[in-house]
Amino acid sequence: MIIAYKNMNRFNETRLTVVVDTDNKTVHLYHGQAAPIVRKKASMKKIETLYEVFAAEPNYTATID
Repeated sequence: MIIAYKNMNRFNETRLTVVVDTDNKTVHLYHGQAAPIVRKKASMKKIETLYEVFAAEPNYTATID
């Protein structure tokens, strides 16, 4: 299952995106426009918290792009 959230600025440009793949045990944090297309919106705090929670798990591989 893939969990993905994004945060956008007032010009509708993507600022921060998190993508969690629970099947492959990976979590990716993207900054700026390099992120894949994601439909769900969230606050920056929620995205950062979600990344920190999954990155702290020993089974998950965390990357920042």
